Amino acid sequence: MVNRLFVAILYVLIVIPAPGLAQRAVGIDWDVPDQPAEAAEDLQYLSDIGISHLQISQTLSPQTWERINRLEFTVWGKLPINFAVTETFSTADSSFASNMQSLAAHYNEQKSVRAIGLYEVGAVHDGQFIEAVNSAKQEFKKHITKPFYYITADLQQTKADSLFEFSFLLSAEGNSNRSFSGYMYLPERNDRWNLAQVKSFIDHTASQPQAPIFFKSSWLKKMVKQHPGFSRILTLYASSAEPAFPLPKKSPTSMDSNTVIVIMLLLAWFSFGAIYSYNPVFRKSFMRYITGHRFFIDDVMQRHVRDIFSGSIILIQHAIAGGIITYCIFNVFFSPLGYQALLSHYPFLSVFGDGILGPFFWGTLLTLLVEIFNILWLWAINPATKFISQIINLYPWLLQINLIVATLVAAFYLAGQRNNFVLILTCVFLIFFISSFILTALDTVRFARKKRHWIYAGTIGMYSVILLATAIWVSFSSELLSVVALAARLP
Repeated sequence: MVNRLFVAILYVLIVIPAPGLAQRAVGIDWDVPDQPAEAAEDLQYLSDIGISHLQISQTLSPQTWERINRLEFTVWGKLPINFAVTETFSTADSSFASNMQSLAAHYNEQKSVRAIGLYEVGAVHDGQFIEAVNSAKQEFKKHITKPFYYITADLQQTKADSLFEFSFLLSAEGNSNRSFSGYMYLPERNDRWNLAQVKSFIDHTASQPQAPIFFKSSWLKKMVKQHPGFSRILTLYASSAEPAFPLPKKSPTSMDSNTVIVIMLLLAWFSFGAIYSYNPVFRKSFMRYITGHRFFIDDVMQRHVRDIFSGSIILIQHAIAGGIITYCIFNVFFSPLGYQALLSHYPFLSVFGDGILGPFFWGTLLTLLVEIFNILWLWAINPATKFISQIINLYPWLLQINLIVATLVAAFYLAGQRNNFVLILTCVFLIFFISSFILTALDTVRFARKKRHWIYAGTIGMYSVILLATAIWVSFSSELLSVVALAARLP
């Protein structure tokens, strides 16, 4: 009797793992190599380090499927639909719908595919989106027998849960108030190679050891280069009930993007201080524009003031200020995941890379282009402005105020005041930006001898029409508004 009791206790201790210490199912969102031979090598490596789940987003060759089946991977076949909005499904063209149907049918034929992913991250809080997803799913179900899943970034339950058999959470932490069928690791942008963050993600999902944890293929390859022992850690989690996760004293981190913004702001102020100290024309013009505005305008138009160096420096300072404003406003309203949603729908935004500094470069470039357009237009529309240097000496001075505005925006943003103050000051920035054009037009039009009403219409009237047309276009662009709303809501 005692021997039987001892055996039973030993069985419980050895065979049945303790809660939270079970072996983990590890998966990868796989970037499939172009050549089947390379894919086979990649699959063997993934299997060797303990990865048993694959998520794919494309058609595979028969040789690759054969290799997957031989290594006994569990496959999740996802359609390449990321950051979906209502229009993604409701206004999809026939070619796109046909391609998605073909890919789903391809997944449906494979015995190793457990489920088909309809989309990754969507506007789940929009009722019209839920209806569009349900309609699309019903259309797929006419030819597909496998269950469907979706990937979400929302920690709380949504109406989309009732439409799918499985759901994955895309998160940096993995901690949530509900259960998921899988967890996809989303590293913090400025701390993406931090092992402690990965360990936290694995620990926070330990309550569901049967739910696979997925890593991006590209991230995993770079992570193994950063930490050569990381592949061994994954092997231990996949094969051991009590894996060790050694952490270095310090993990490599990327330079904080906020630091770059502070440096650019200091550079703008340094250039202001330098030109104010060493350029007497700038000092005199700066004060006369404010205290003797009309006399300053007369001197510029009569070519008594010809230096364009001061105005050019101000334009560059203002462009940097525009970049800082854009960076701050983007970070107020969009998370890094939200910014990725914008890049997914509008790939041209990634011309400066997909990093969070992209908005700064875009803001700087667009501000500079608008400045150049304004100067050229003011010069061309008025016969009295025979030299472009006249406009360069008149147009920039009001923009100096925006360097102060940008400094206040950066200060409030860095201090954590990320809503009303930043938004209000951004509106002030735009007001001064627009006013500089209008004021320069008013200052120069009085020197025109005829057709003044045409000059008014071509300057102030043109600006008003452009702003009104832009507002109307945005208000009627339903997909643009849906994308922005989705990006602004993502955690």
